[in-house]
Amino acid sequence: MKTLRICIVALLAVSSMAMGSLVNPSFEQPTSNVVDPVNGYNQFFADFTQIPGWDLMQGDAGLWAHATANGATDGTTTAYLGTQTSSRPTGAISQLMTYLIKGPDKYELSFSMWAYNVGSGVRAELFYLDQATRVTFLSEDFTVTSAGAGNVAPFKLMSDAPVPLGAVGKQLGLQLTAIDDQNREGVYIDLDNFVLAIAQFEAPEPATVCTLLVGATVLLRRKLR
Repeated sequence: MKTLRICIVALLAVSSMAMGSLVNPSFEQPTSNVVDPVNGYNQFFADFTQIPGWDLMQGDAGLWAHATANGATDGTTTAYLGTQTSSRPTGAISQLMTYLIKGPDKYELSFSMWAYNVGSGVRAELFYLDQATRVTFLSEDFTVTSAGAGNVAPFKLMSDAPVPLGAVGKQLGLQLTAIDDQNREGVYIDLDNFVLAIAQFEAPEPATVCTLLVGATVLLRRKLR
Protein backbone atom coordinates (compact mmCIF):
# COMPACT_ATOMS: atom_id res chain seq x y z
CA MET A 1 0.00 0.00 0.00
CA LYS A 2 2.95 2.26 0.72
CA THR A 3 4.17 1.98 -2.88
CA LEU A 4 0.76 2.92 -4.24
CA ARG A 5 0.52 5.94 -1.93
CA ILE A 6 3.89 7.23 -3.14
CA CYS A 7 2.82 6.87 -6.78
CA ILE A 8 -0.42 8.78 -6.17
CA VAL A 9 1.36 11.66 -4.40
CA ALA A 10 3.96 11.87 -7.14
CA LEU A 11 1.24 12.11 -9.78
CA LEU A 12 -0.73 14.90 -8.18
CA ALA A 13 1.30 17.61 -9.84
CA VAL A 14 4.05 18.21 -12.33
CA SER A 15 6.33 21.10 -11.50
CA SER A 16 8.13 23.35 -13.95
CA MET A 17 10.08 26.57 -13.48
CA ALA A 18 9.44 29.77 -15.39
CA MET A 19 11.03 33.19 -15.15
CA GLY A 20 8.82 36.14 -14.29
CA SER A 21 8.41 38.87 -16.85
CA LEU A 22 10.10 41.70 -14.94
CA VAL A 23 11.03 44.64 -17.16
CA ASN A 24 14.31 46.44 -16.51
CA PRO A 25 15.07 44.22 -13.45
CA SER A 26 18.53 45.70 -12.88
CA PHE A 27 17.58 49.33 -13.57
CA GLU A 28 20.02 49.67 -16.46
CA GLN A 29 17.52 51.64 -18.55
CA PRO A 30 17.32 54.35 -19.71
CA THR A 31 20.78 54.34 -21.24
CA SER A 32 21.01 58.07 -21.94
CA ASN A 33 23.79 60.18 -20.45
CA VAL A 34 21.44 61.47 -17.76
CA VAL A 35 22.07 58.35 -15.67
CA ASP A 36 25.75 57.89 -16.50
CA PRO A 37 28.40 58.85 -13.92
CA VAL A 38 29.44 62.45 -14.52
CA ASN A 39 33.07 63.50 -14.03
CA GLY A 40 33.72 60.45 -11.86
CA TYR A 41 30.85 61.18 -9.47
CA ASN A 42 27.64 59.30 -8.86
CA GLN A 43 24.62 60.57 -10.78
CA PHE A 44 20.96 60.50 -9.67
CA PHE A 45 17.93 60.23 -11.92
CA ALA A 46 14.35 60.28 -10.64
CA ASP A 47 12.07 60.79 -13.63
CA PHE A 48 10.01 57.59 -13.58
CA THR A 49 8.24 58.51 -16.80
CA GLN A 50 11.54 57.61 -18.48
CA ILE A 51 12.36 54.47 -16.45
CA PRO A 52 10.96 51.41 -18.28
CA GLY A 53 8.89 48.97 -16.25
CA TRP A 54 8.79 50.81 -12.93
CA ASP A 55 6.29 53.25 -11.43
CA LEU A 56 6.83 55.67 -8.56
CA MET A 57 4.18 55.03 -5.92
CA GLN A 58 5.27 57.72 -3.47
CA GLY A 59 8.18 59.50 -1.80
CA ASP A 60 11.84 59.71 -2.78
CA ALA A 61 13.07 57.08 -5.23
CA GLY A 62 15.05 56.89 -8.43
CA LEU A 63 18.13 55.50 -10.15
CA TRP A 64 21.69 55.87 -8.99
CA ALA A 65 24.49 55.41 -11.51
CA HIS A 66 27.66 54.45 -9.67
CA ALA A 67 30.98 55.74 -10.82
CA THR A 68 32.70 52.74 -9.23
CA ALA A 69 29.77 50.27 -9.47
CA ASN A 70 29.59 50.31 -5.68
CA GLY A 71 26.33 48.62 -4.69
CA ALA A 72 25.51 47.43 -8.21
CA THR A 73 25.66 43.68 -8.86
CA ASP A 74 24.42 43.68 -12.45
CA GLY A 75 25.64 46.61 -14.51
CA THR A 76 26.40 50.00 -12.93
CA THR A 77 22.97 51.32 -11.95
CA THR A 78 20.79 50.60 -8.92
CA ALA A 79 17.45 51.86 -7.68
CA TYR A 80 17.41 53.88 -4.47
CA LEU A 81 14.59 54.35 -1.97
CA GLY A 82 14.49 56.81 0.92
CA THR A 83 12.53 56.71 4.16
CA GLN A 84 10.11 59.48 5.06
CA THR A 85 11.09 63.02 6.01
CA SER A 86 9.08 66.02 7.18
CA SER A 87 8.47 66.97 3.55
CA ARG A 88 7.84 63.63 1.82
CA PRO A 89 6.52 60.12 2.49
CA THR A 90 8.56 56.92 2.39
CA GLY A 91 9.81 55.95 -1.07
CA ALA A 92 8.03 53.12 -2.86
CA ILE A 93 8.15 51.80 -6.43
CA SER A 94 6.23 49.03 -8.15
CA GLN A 95 5.93 47.07 -11.37
CA LEU A 96 2.78 45.47 -12.78
CA MET A 97 3.85 42.54 -14.96
CA THR A 98 2.17 41.02 -17.98
CA TYR A 99 2.31 37.58 -16.33
CA LEU A 100 -1.08 36.13 -15.38
CA ILE A 101 -1.09 33.99 -12.25
CA LYS A 102 -1.74 30.30 -12.94
CA GLY A 103 -3.21 27.81 -10.47
CA PRO A 104 -1.02 27.05 -7.46
CA ASP A 105 2.06 29.01 -8.54
CA LYS A 106 4.90 29.43 -6.06
CA TYR A 107 7.39 32.29 -6.24
CA GLU A 108 11.05 32.99 -5.50
CA LEU A 109 12.24 36.59 -5.78
CA SER A 110 15.97 37.18 -5.38
CA PHE A 111 17.71 40.57 -5.33
CA SER A 112 20.68 42.42 -3.89
CA MET A 113 20.55 45.30 -1.42
CA TRP A 114 22.97 47.81 0.01
CA ALA A 115 22.28 49.88 3.13
CA TYR A 116 24.57 51.85 5.38
CA ASN A 117 22.31 52.00 8.44
CA VAL A 118 21.70 48.90 10.57
CA GLY A 119 17.98 48.12 10.63
CA SER A 120 17.17 49.82 7.35
CA GLY A 121 15.99 47.89 4.32
CA VAL A 122 13.03 47.13 2.08
CA ARG A 123 9.58 45.60 2.25
CA ALA A 124 9.12 43.38 -0.80
CA GLU A 125 5.54 42.53 -1.74
CA LEU A 126 4.00 40.41 -4.45
CA PHE A 127 0.43 41.35 -5.28
CA TYR A 128 -2.25 40.68 -7.84
CA LEU A 129 -4.52 43.21 -9.44
CA ASP A 130 -8.21 42.60 -8.71
CA GLN A 131 -9.89 45.08 -11.02
CA ALA A 132 -8.35 48.35 -9.72
CA THR A 133 -7.38 46.99 -6.29
CA ARG A 134 -3.94 45.69 -5.38
CA VAL A 135 -4.13 42.61 -3.17
CA THR A 136 -0.87 41.58 -1.46
CA PHE A 137 -0.45 37.83 -1.04
CA LEU A 138 3.26 37.62 -0.14
CA SER A 139 5.25 40.18 1.87
CA GLU A 140 8.48 40.22 3.87
CA ASP A 141 10.70 42.87 5.45
CA PHE A 142 14.44 42.66 4.75
CA THR A 143 16.87 44.72 6.85
CA VAL A 144 20.64 44.77 7.18
CA THR A 145 22.46 43.67 10.31
CA SER A 146 25.61 45.14 11.80
CA ALA A 147 27.64 42.62 9.81
CA GLY A 148 25.95 43.59 6.55
CA ALA A 149 25.82 47.38 6.91
CA GLY A 150 27.77 49.09 4.16
CA ASN A 151 28.04 45.90 2.09
CA VAL A 152 26.02 44.52 -0.79
CA ALA A 153 24.17 41.34 0.19
CA PRO A 154 21.75 38.94 -1.53
CA PHE A 155 18.20 38.48 -0.25
CA LYS A 156 15.35 36.19 -1.22
CA LEU A 157 11.56 36.31 -0.89
CA MET A 158 9.99 32.84 -1.14
CA SER A 159 6.40 31.64 -0.99
CA ASP A 160 5.77 28.53 1.10
CA ALA A 161 2.19 28.06 -0.10
CA PRO A 162 0.37 28.39 -3.42
CA VAL A 163 -1.30 31.69 -4.26
CA PRO A 164 -4.95 32.16 -3.25
CA LEU A 165 -7.53 30.85 -5.72
CA GLY A 166 -8.84 34.39 -6.13
CA ALA A 167 -5.51 35.39 -7.68
CA VAL A 168 -5.72 32.94 -10.59
CA GLY A 169 -5.90 34.72 -13.93
CA LYS A 170 -4.93 38.08 -12.41
CA GLN A 171 -1.87 40.18 -13.24
CA LEU A 172 1.14 39.74 -10.98
CA GLY A 173 2.87 42.77 -9.47
CA LEU A 174 5.85 43.67 -7.30
CA GLN A 175 6.11 46.59 -4.86
CA LEU A 176 9.23 47.75 -2.99
CA THR A 177 9.04 50.13 -0.04
CA ALA A 178 11.86 51.56 2.08
CA ILE A 179 11.73 50.64 5.78
CA ASP A 180 13.72 51.43 8.90
CA ASP A 181 13.11 49.66 12.22
CA GLN A 182 14.03 52.82 14.16
CA ASN A 183 11.83 55.10 12.03
CA ARG A 184 14.79 57.27 11.09
CA GLU A 185 14.20 59.94 8.49
CA GLY A 186 16.07 60.26 5.21
CA VAL A 187 17.69 56.80 5.30
CA TYR A 188 18.52 55.34 1.89
CA ILE A 189 18.95 51.87 0.45
CA ASP A 190 20.09 50.62 -2.95
CA LEU A 191 18.45 47.71 -4.79
CA ASP A 192 19.59 45.77 -7.83
CA ASN A 193 19.38 42.60 -9.91
CA PHE A 194 15.83 41.35 -9.33
CA VAL A 195 15.16 37.79 -10.54
CA LEU A 196 11.69 36.25 -10.23
CA ALA A 197 11.38 32.47 -10.61
CA ILE A 198 7.92 30.90 -10.77
CA ALA A 199 7.25 27.23 -10.01
CA GLN A 200 4.20 26.16 -11.97
CA PHE A 201 2.29 23.09 -10.80
CA GLU A 202 0.09 21.41 -13.38
CA ALA A 203 -1.99 18.27 -13.03
CA PRO A 204 -1.03 15.53 -15.54
CA GLU A 205 -3.52 14.28 -18.13
CA PRO A 206 -6.18 11.97 -16.64
CA ALA A 207 -5.31 9.18 -19.09
CA THR A 208 -1.67 9.33 -18.02
CA VAL A 209 -2.65 9.20 -14.36
CA CYS A 210 -4.91 6.18 -14.92
CA THR A 211 -2.27 4.30 -16.91
CA LEU A 212 0.43 4.83 -14.32
CA LEU A 213 -1.87 3.98 -11.43
CA VAL A 214 -2.90 0.73 -13.08
CA GLY A 215 0.74 -0.17 -13.58
CA ALA A 216 1.54 0.67 -9.97
CA THR A 217 -1.38 -1.48 -8.78
CA VAL A 218 -0.20 -4.47 -10.82
CA LEU A 219 3.31 -4.17 -9.42
CA LEU A 220 1.96 -3.90 -5.90
CA ARG A 221 -0.15 -7.04 -6.29
CA ARG A 222 2.82 -8.99 -7.60
CA LYS A 223 4.87 -7.85 -4.65
CA LEU A 224 2.20 -8.93 -2.16
CA ARG A 225 1.93 -12.47 -3.59
